[in-house]
Amino acid sequence: MRPADEREFHLVLLDNGRMGMREDDDLRETLYCIRCGACSNACSNFQAVGGHGFGGETYTGGIGTGWEAGVHGSRVQTR
Repeated sequence: MRPADEREFHLVLLDNGRMGMREDDDLRETLYCIRCGACSNACSNFQAVGGHGFGGETYTGGIGTGWEAGVHGSRVQTR
């Protein structure tokens, strides 16, 4: 093992659209989500529909809509 002063350290940070979300008044509060799932327990829409039917392609639940808009854009895509 090399001494600490000879080792290199690399840090990669991925934004995934978070800086843009921070600047958007409608999406800013989405960044406060820690994905604990408590909103899914309190959300009657999520309880009725559940899963990926409510939210987006990647993120589920009520917070999924905001995350999808922030990360993938707010344009609706059809298949």
